[in-house]
Amino acid sequence: TCNTLDIKLHGGEGYHKSLSTQLIQKYGVSEEVANHLVKTYGGRVWEVVEKCKPTGKQWPRYGVQLVEGYPYIEAEIRFACQEYACTIEDVLSRRTRLAFLNSEAAQEALPRVADIMAEELGWNKATKKEQIKCAQKYLAAYGGRIPYEDGVALRFLAHEDAMDMFREIDRDGSGFIDPQELKEIATRLGNPLDDKQLKELFRTIDTDKNGKISADEFVAWINAEQSKNDVKRYLHATATVIFEEIDTDQSGFLDKAELKAVTVRLGEDFTDKEIKKIFKEMDTDKDGKISLQEFIAWMDKENDKTGFRKLLASHMQDNNMQGAWLDEKTPKGVTIKRKYTNSGSFLG
Repeated sequence: TCNTLDIKLHGGEGYHKSLSTQLIQKYGVSEEVANHLVKTYGGRVWEVVEKCKPTGKQWPRYGVQLVEGYPYIEAEIRFACQEYACTIEDVLSRRTRLAFLNSEAAQEALPRVADIMAEELGWNKATKKEQIKCAQKYLAAYGGRIPYEDGVALRFLAHEDAMDMFREIDRDGSGFIDPQELKEIATRLGNPLDDKQLKELFRTIDTDKNGKISADEFVAWINAEQSKNDVKRYLHATATVIFEEIDTDQSGFLDKAELKAVTVRLGEDFTDKEIKKIFKEMDTDKDGKISLQEFIAWMDKENDKTGFRKLLASHMQDNNMQGAWLDEKTPKGVTIKRKYTNSGSFLG
């Protein structure tokens, strides 16, 4: 008989629902940090918090954050080194997910991560310098504070979805979009605008001509028919890139093994039951294989109970919206090459 359900995952020993509360009470870490640590490390969280340094603040007392706005703390870097992390790139992308979430924040955290790793691993100045150089080159391949997955996650287009996008573009939290913020998102989505194009687009969206774009103006523009078509072309081009990356045998179709392989490659390893469910959702003509058209149609859907769509999108590289995924090796040793595509028009 199968005993999988009775086998605890790594970190499962010692886990209980009140663990985060105990961390807050005993170590004085913030609630956000405590919840993050418990979710990430389970019962091994005590090994992490034992490495916490005082913050020098009245609250939180312990758990120095790597960068403001994210729950990652310095103690996690020390713990990662103990768990055989040996590159800054590994820490910023896999031991934490800061590189995927926000490369600008990762760049800000990089010097401190380098200091801690040099201390823990005994790096000399030359090694530390080389590590920083490699990490900077790696981070340059990622987008800014707007995650790549937001492009794929755009759905047509509830008011809440459009507002989420508005808040992402409104970098300074002013409640309005200014020309610089609009220029940034255009570049982020692969269609940088020159000054003339930027002025024309801004004037189109700013219907009351007050020199700033309100949330209502942005929502009205993003839901305009022409904007919908541009966004849809962008999403479909992105989905095509993802499809080509998963289709490792280049057959033009996806099978269950390829879906399973990509989850392993991206560090999640979905269960066979989850893969079967995802495959069934995609294979609408029930011919036992997934075509590009079926995959794009599935990517357009709002429902993502398994989290598979979000997983795929979050691992896409930016590279001016033309790059695909990082070159990686599958468990079978097959190298996944970079591929490029014309991402389509958006904001232009």
